[in-house]
Amino acid sequence: MECVSSPPDRSTDGIEGAIVRPKIADRERIRQDVFGRLFGGPPPALDPSTDGEPQSVGRFVIQSTLGRGGMGVVYRAYDPHVRRVVALKLLRPELDLGTAGSLGASRLEREAQAMGRLNHPNVVTVHEVGTWNERIFVAMEYVEGVTLRRWLETPHGLTEVLGVFAQAAEGLAAAHRAGIVHRDFKPDNVMVGHDGRVRVMDFGLARAGSDREETPHTVPVVSSEANDPLNLRLTQTGAVLGTPAYMAPEQHRGSPADARSDQFAFCVALYEALFHERPFAGANYTELADDVMEGRRQPVPSRRIPGWLRRLLERGLATAPSERFESIDALLARLDRGPMRRRAAAVLGVGAVVVASLSAAWISLPRDPGCDRTVHALDGTWDEQRRATVEHMFAATPTAYATNAWRSTERLLDAYAERWIQQSSEVCASRSVLGSKPNVLDRKQRCLESRRDELNALVQLLAEGEPGTVLESVQAAATLSDLGACADERRLHPWSTPRHGPEEERLNSARTELVRAKVVGALGRYDDAVESARAVAGIAQELHAPSLLASALLVQGQYEEQAGHPERAEQTLRASIAAAESEAAHEIRAQALIRLIYVVGTNAERFAEAQALAADAAAVLMVLGADPLLQAKLDTNLGVAARRAGQLDFALDRYLAALDGSTRAHGEDHPETARAYNNLGTLLSLMGRLDEAQQHLDRAITIFASVLGPQHPLLASALGAAANNLARQDRSMDAIRYHERSLAIRRANFHDDHPAVARTLYNLGRIHYNLGHYERAMAVLREGRALVVADKADAAELTSWDELLGLVEAAAERGDMPPLLVSSDLALQANSSAARPAP
Repeated sequence: MECVSSPPDRSTDGIEGAIVRPKIADRERIRQDVFGRLFGGPPPALDPSTDGEPQSVGRFVIQSTLGRGGMGVVYRAYDPHVRRVVALKLLRPELDLGTAGSLGASRLEREAQAMGRLNHPNVVTVHEVGTWNERIFVAMEYVEGVTLRRWLETPHGLTEVLGVFAQAAEGLAAAHRAGIVHRDFKPDNVMVGHDGRVRVMDFGLARAGSDREETPHTVPVVSSEANDPLNLRLTQTGAVLGTPAYMAPEQHRGSPADARSDQFAFCVALYEALFHERPFAGANYTELADDVMEGRRQPVPSRRIPGWLRRLLERGLATAPSERFESIDALLARLDRGPMRRRAAAVLGVGAVVVASLSAAWISLPRDPGCDRTVHALDGTWDEQRRATVEHMFAATPTAYATNAWRSTERLLDAYAERWIQQSSEVCASRSVLGSKPNVLDRKQRCLESRRDELNALVQLLAEGEPGTVLESVQAAATLSDLGACADERRLHPWSTPRHGPEEERLNSARTELVRAKVVGALGRYDDAVESARAVAGIAQELHAPSLLASALLVQGQYEEQAGHPERAEQTLRASIAAAESEAAHEIRAQALIRLIYVVGTNAERFAEAQALAADAAAVLMVLGADPLLQAKLDTNLGVAARRAGQLDFALDRYLAALDGSTRAHGEDHPETARAYNNLGTLLSLMGRLDEAQQHLDRAITIFASVLGPQHPLLASALGAAANNLARQDRSMDAIRYHERSLAIRRANFHDDHPAVARTLYNLGRIHYNLGHYERAMAVLREGRALVVADKADAAELTSWDELLGLVEAAAERGDMPPLLVSSDLALQANSSAARPAP
């Protein structure tokens, strides 16, 4: 049973992950090593793979050599500053001419700038570019996976191949939208992660836009665009760059390359994946180039693929760029040609571009006709009829943000369904492969069935339209249990060989109820979730099912804490940890530890205990190789504990790491990433780094507005935090504008007696007071005070209102000049807004 994520009415102080059962050797040694990494001790001994290789590059500690390319060596390295593994590309010394303008240096710097401009889940992330011993290095995202070429060496179904190439095309399309042409797309420059995500890499030959002809030079010269390496000419005019087998005709001729050249290379690679040979022959470069430039393709092999897909390849491989698709996006749109794809579109919506395109043909696999039905596996769960039912419920909801909430929820559910079908197709196809492990495949299938049950439960609850459903819908969809666990053998322990008879029926029923409890909690019904999880825990205990017991206790403990019962939550989470340990369900243990860090960390005096829990959790994650999202939750919760303990620098390091992890896991345009920006911004504001804080807070606002719409309450919380930070910068008029926008959103969604409305009025009143707008300040503060009185506020809260209102009334009576801005209360309000944004 998958365990839970943070609910939508909180900050990112929560967890999400999946369950695994690895064998952990020498746990205490690992724990000590990780503790040292987290809290200042030395990192573990690292073993460079080759004599003569650097032991370190700046602060990066070299662990091993990953590979060598035309321009550099790529190492696996450890960055102790943010405690993460990176892929570090270092310019080969024999190519470095010792100047920043050298051929190799400029090409590598160009790669870094090209990739650094992109922020897309299907493009490898560049973390940093710098120099070491006069050699340029690029620190990039380390992807646990294989190159596309290596991935294609094992049999895969057509659906699976098209799904992987579609992700690569999305990466290329993102580059093209940023004005960047790759110019060297090939299977070796694409990584297929073990998490199923595909990343395009090695933009070393990329340049901004198309290549403009310039005066020939044998070394780069600076053009009118000054010192931007993306606009430096790397070779003399007419020279060719790229890998010949994948180069477009115009590249062989030495003519400018553009996005359609990348499209040609993409189609060569796809053709090769489908037919196991390339479309153009040639015993040497001259013959190959002649065939490509003349359009002389080899006879198309007889291997079975649909006619529309053949026609797509023919167009993408056209000799004249004008005869190809106008863009990679247009090429992907043409995958909507087949009848199976049209059926999938009805089930999954526009977002499902290719994964469900074809279940009818398999490459290099004995065909199992039963796999054709995979595309229908979500009928009744997330299909056209259920989509229409949920959309009707959203449309009937009288909230200002319902339309935008529906669009974002639909998009997230479509993406989840798309990936579910892809993985289900892979499992089905794998059963036909000689040597496949039936027990592993059975576990994968049961994991996917659990995920389908969770998706079904969420859709059903959304369709019922309970109060608060629309508000929580985006967050609930965004935190559905990780599908990556179903593809990872190390994480399949909870779906081990089932029991039989009545006992198994009870366990299956309990698992289904726990799935529903998780979804109910994600939609904000915490007490219901706790009650259901407690009942499941009782059944698990009765039937001696420790893994299910650990999962149920984790769900129960998380929602006990979110319902405002931290003492109960701590006791329950510790019981979950014990049950997980007894069953060697290590990822459940890690998740419970991460949640417990947050609970313990609410008490500033228990920060050392929170650190020890973090070391335990990090040791497990280190061995499991868990995904960035789970690590981001650990970083966030440890950061929250550090902030409450006054360890602000330490908290900043953790928040930065959490933002990085969330961005890598979700991309930029995701509510969890927006929360990470908001948390970071409020912390920086508390530290007095106001300009930096504003940048992050404004980024959070932009993402929330884009994903949730301009009227969502979470946007109001982010606006309030940003307004308080603006006030501290003496940008009072801007602060008023932000607060008034926040107030309008809250009034559009809540009753006037909602605490968030009063909080905004208090902050507005203080700013007007400091500007000397005494009449306006009195009106705002009197309105707010009346709201808190009606809400039966305690005496301490009323005292704060009365003191401020008394200052305003006295100043107005005397005709005082505007007072100096007092920021302590604003700091408190900003911090409150970040940690617990109003629902």
